[in-house]
Amino acid sequence: MEEVEIPLTEAELVEPGRCRERVREVFARLLMLCWGMTTESSLSTLPSRITSTAQSTFTHPELYVDALPEIKFFCLLSKLMTICGNADFGFKDLQAPQSKRFKRQLSAVINFLKFKEDMQCLVEQGQE
Repeated sequence: MEEVEIPLTEAELVEPGRCRERVREVFARLLMLCWGMTTESSLSTLPSRITSTAQSTFTHPELYVDALPEIKFFCLLSKLMTICGNADFGFKDLQAPQSKRFKRQLSAVINFLKFKEDMQCLVEQGQE
């Protein structure tokens, strides 16, 4: 995880179920890195953007204020995992993460980030 500058302890890797919030933070940071989001434009503003959308769409938007950001986060993360070649990612991976699956998911995203970086270098060389 040093390559992507996300500190992660061995205990968090061995028993991710005990630190679900930390697993969520790691996934959020990886999402931001992969989609090229900044902290100002990304997941931190998601609840307010969804709330304004919900107010114009739903009859009782207050019922969805907590659920919609979680759903959006999961959808983005699930899409990222599919792109990274990990198509069996599910909501359980956020709620009850298992060590073996968590390590495989991290590996897939790190490999994707390395591939993305290599492709960016090739594109930049081609533009010169």
